[in-house]
Amino acid sequence: MPWVKIGSKEGLADEFKGLSSVDQKRLLPRGALPINILDIDELEATLNGVTGICPGKSGIKKEVVALEGYYPPKFGIWATHRLYRVIYTVEEARMYVIAKQMTKRDGDKEFWALFYRFYDEPYMPVPYYFLYDSRLEREFKEVFGYFWMQYIEHDINFEEYLLNWTIGKIDRLEFYNLGDLLRLLWSKGVKHNDLKGEHLLLKGDRWHLIDFEKFKHLKNPKDREDDLSILIGDSTLFLDGYMRFHRIEFEGEIKKRYEEFVRAVLGEFGIDIRQNPHFKTFLGVIRSHGIRESAVFK
Repeated sequence: MPWVKIGSKEGLADEFKGLSSVDQKRLLPRGALPINILDIDELEATLNGVTGICPGKSGIKKEVVALEGYYPPKFGIWATHRLYRVIYTVEEARMYVIAKQMTKRDGDKEFWALFYRFYDEPYMPVPYYFLYDSRLEREFKEVFGYFWMQYIEHDINFEEYLLNWTIGKIDRLEFYNLGDLLRLLWSKGVKHNDLKGEHLLLKGDRWHLIDFEKFKHLKNPKDREDDLSILIGDSTLFLDGYMRFHRIEFEGEIKKRYEEFVRAVLGEFGIDIRQNPHFKTFLGVIRSHGIRESAVFK
């Protein structure tokens, strides 16, 4: 990840410099570089002044250790930074939070989903606080707040898991609690609506689901098909990009493993996504003819 250390003078963190160029491009928007993004004193004042952010004992000072983020290419009063993650200390113990910049509509929406549908449910983020100043609406058209929630440490995400399985870095295909997690999602009447591979995170032997700002209320069984279409289509697109970048041919064991992966996921839910419009859209931008053929399960 493009870590930005507090007090860094160079702007680019060593962890970011060590990534391959394809990973650097994928992590950052075009034209952006990770640099020190906030006044740290202001950030720490916020952490210590709002008890809803990162719960802790009253009066215990929170000190920022590191943060992650970037400046976008377009500058302006409300478009100058995005804060992704904060690491801070409380009584010498490290704590991790995510702090996403979003509109009031999206912030209220995600808080509602996580707090009223999934609070205390395992493998979902815990929402802390939505920091938003409505007074600014009188002077500015676009005002963003920060949505603070538990950061889920993870080893790999779903699209990376597909890649590692396909190229043989993983010996055994395991989905652990994936089926139960998605059935829990749908049983709560929620269609994630953005079930990309990077939103399913694996820690140990448990999958976690994040990013609910685009969710919709589940209306019919077709919504489940849509979620799976996005999950498999997005992860397949990631695989396609990786193989093209590294000039790897989609054939032999790689093809066999990919087909086994997709059959296993769909078999878990008994859903056929071949005619789904979302899945067809993903197929339309996949350049590998071999992947397209395998993805339609001929």
